[in-house]
Amino acid sequence: MSKYKNEDGIELSFTGKDEFTKLVKEVVSKAVGMCDEYNSFDIKSSQITLDKIKKFLKENFDLEEKNG
Repeated sequence: MSKYKNEDGIELSFTGKDEFTKLVKEVVSKAVGMCDEYNSFDIKSSQITLDKIKKFLKENFDLEEKNG
């Protein structure tokens, strides 16, 4: 998989050691860790975990709900 680039070809770079960079990495790492919190043999467990991760990311990055 390659890094995401927007339509202008710009990609994220979080290589700094400042507090903002550390906090963003911490939030993203938490979301990645949440991916392991489900029973892979249970489809309902997977869906609950995905919903939990989506809610977590939307809350922490102030993303609005998109309807339809």
